[in-house]
Formats: sequence, C-alpha cells, structure tokens
Amino acid sequence: MVVIDDSPIIRKRIRDMLDESKAVKQLFTADNFSKGLALINLHSPEVVLLDINLPDGRGLKNLYDLRRSKPSIKIIIITNQEYEKYRQVSMQLGAYCYLDKSYDFDKLPSVIEQIGRAHGSFFSAQ
Repeated sequence: MVVIDDSPIIRKRIRDMLDESKAVKQLFTADNFSKGLALINLHSPEVVLLDINLPDGRGLKNLYDLRRSKPSIKIIIITNQEYEKYRQVSMQLGAYCYLDKSYDFDKLPSVIEQIGRAHGSFFSAQ
C-alpha cells in the first residue's frame, strides 16, 4: 500500500491505524504526488490512499492520471474536502472510496479489510 499525503500527522495516524489492524504487509508513504508515483511504480501496490490537496498535485487530475496509468489499483481518496461535488467527481473518475478526514477517517481500517477480503493478496497472515 502507498499513502500519499503531505501531512506527517495524517501519515503517522494511518500507519498506526493499519499497524493495529495488521491488515497490510507493506506500507510506503510519500508527502507529495511525485514521490508517491515513484513508490507506486517501484512497488506496484494494490491500494493507494491519495490526498486531493498535495503540494505538487493538481487535485483530482492526480486521481485521473493514476487511474489511467494503473487501472487495477484501488484508489481511496482521503481529504478534508467535504464538498459533495468532490465525492461525486472522485467516484466518477474511478476512486474505490472517498473518505473525509474529519468524519470518515475511522472507517479506513474496515475499508482496507474489505478490499483485502475481496482481493486478498496484500493481507498479512494472522
């Protein structure tokens, strides 16, 4: 899994949440889209957590570009953009899920576990 978010606090929180659930074998993090894309190309993750607002990002264009270049990756949008229009456009562009950091963040482990059950291979043995 690759997490692309410019907030060190959010990246740590995600790592802590997923370490507790033991749902992910490998977790790589990046603070901008360029570094995240390099990690994606290097490790071929099944899941990417992508923030919409990144220092080098172009908003939803990152989602669009990633979906076109890596169609099999499950992309979960994690954002503070609570506008319904962002949710709608993200889903239309192929996001697997859209999570608002303020309201939905605690749902992340269950979403990851749901993907793991459906697609299996990135789960760790328990």
